[in-house]
Amino acid sequence: MIAHCGVWQPGLKNPETDGRLLDLSTERYRRIPFQGAICEPGCFLKDRTRVAITGLDPVGGVLDCTRSI
Repeated sequence: MIAHCGVWQPGLKNPETDGRLLDLSTERYRRIPFQGAICEPGCFLKDRTRVAITGLDPVGGVLDCTRSI
């Protein structure tokens, strides 16, 4: 699980990142399915089929811990 911002380049302000998953065995790279604006990587849950992330709540405008699939 990594943070990613495809348009950021050195010298620019801190980017708004998006959480991504990288499967090391298949090299598949995909976005963490989160509907908010910002998704920061967190950790895998025990069964490793879900992740816990910090995301920006679009209604309240605060970062909060949430689960994703």
